[in-house]
Amino acid sequence: MTTEHEYKDRELRLYFADIDRVEQAPLPDRKQAKYEWLADMQINPQLVADRISWLIGGSYGQGSYIIAREVAKNTRMNRVSKLGQMIAALEWRCPASMARAAWNAMTTGEQQILSNLIQAEIDSYLADVKSGEAE
Repeated sequence: MTTEHEYKDRELRLYFADIDRVEQAPLPDRKQAKYEWLADMQINPQLVADRISWLIGGSYGQGSYIIAREVAKNTRMNRVSKLGQMIAALEWRCPASMARAAWNAMTTGEQQILSNLIQAEIDSYLADVKSGEAE
C-alpha cells in the first residue's frame, strides 16, 4: 500500500518524464508541434484556455495538477506563460523553448487575447479556492 506522499511523488515523476519526452522528441516532431501550437493560439485561443482549465482541473494527471495549481496560486511568477508552456507540452507536445518562440511570433493583439483568456481561467480557479470549492 502506497502512502499519499508516495503517490504524489510518483505522479510528479511521471509528469516530469512526460515533459522530458516532449523536450527530447525528434526535431521534425517538435517543429510540427510548434506549428500546431502557434496555429491554435492564433486561430482558436479559447481552445487553449479551455485546455488550461482542464489542466488546472486535473485532466492531465495528478503531477501536472499539483504543479498547475501551485503555479496558479503563485503571484510572483508569470503564471500565464508557465501554464501556457505546460499545456503546450502536454496537449500539443511542444517543448517550452518552441512554445515561447511561437508566442513571440504572434502579434501583440493575439498575445493579449490569449493572455486575457488564460488569466480568466486562473482567476476562476482562485475564486473557487476562495469560496472553498477548490483546494
